Amino acid sequence: MSGPVLNNAMQACRSMLHGILKVLGLRSSMETKPVRWLQPLTISADKRKHEEKMMQGSLPHRVVALAADANEEELALNLHWIGPGQLRCVCMLYKEDGSLLRSIWEGEPKAPGIQYCRRDPDYEDAGEDEEVSELLKGDALLLRLQKLPAEVFALSVAMVATEVSMPWASKEVMGKCQELALTLSLKRQRLWKYRQPRPGYSDVYEVNVQCSCCLYRGPRNTWRLEPMNMPLMLLHLNKVEVPSAFAVSEIARHITLKIGWMIQERRWSTCTEERGLRVSG
Repeated sequence: MSGPVLNNAMQACRSMLHGILKVLGLRSSMETKPVRWLQPLTISADKRKHEEKMMQGSLPHRVVALAADANEEELALNLHWIGPGQLRCVCMLYKEDGSLLRSIWEGEPKAPGIQYCRRDPDYEDAGEDEEVSELLKGDALLLRLQKLPAEVFALSVAMVATEVSMPWASKEVMGKCQELALTLSLKRQRLWKYRQPRPGYSDVYEVNVQCSCCLYRGPRNTWRLEPMNMPLMLLHLNKVEVPSAFAVSEIARHITLKIGWMIQERRWSTCTEERGLRVSG
């Protein structure tokens, strides 16, 4: 069979297959559009001003919606930083009423839909993304949103810094950190990046814990990702003899006291779209 004849035959087969799939209400792989994994959301100026006043550390104007397709994928929330020592994180899981379910950290690393992965700090090959390639890459949280229990409405992530012979949540180590960052990745594709310069200092006091983001359920089987900038100084943790498990429980307790009401608000407002959020574009 000659080349032109073969090409015509293949085109006829493709057209016939397309027609069959259309009749059956199915979509062929040729028609599959690229997934828009993140979609920016907007909020009214009045709502933003009110929330930033009532909830210092929240950044409602920077919320993004994850595509529903992301629920089936394994997402990696990666920790990056510039500075000495080791950056760790504590991930807190919440019910829709803002009450704490449990914490995930290196000492208790697994739960349905989430796993803490401890890694030795190293530089990564970030290709053309020079802003991230200059940062150390450390621990990560692996997320399977579809597998999170139904009772989990939200999760928040707090950063702590430590070093050999230093407390697990050390203001000295955090104070030497020039920058920290979180990235959300899917199969080595970076979807989201959030950088925080000089995390060890605030306008008022020194810092040894930094709450940096919150993920919560949105409408129509989606999740929303909200960066945060909530520095804390927990003086009673800034001692070498404090056990890590106790430090984690105290970090979770203090952050829950601060953001519990926000979790409740997000539960009501995102599900009813009353915050003025809409998909842009």
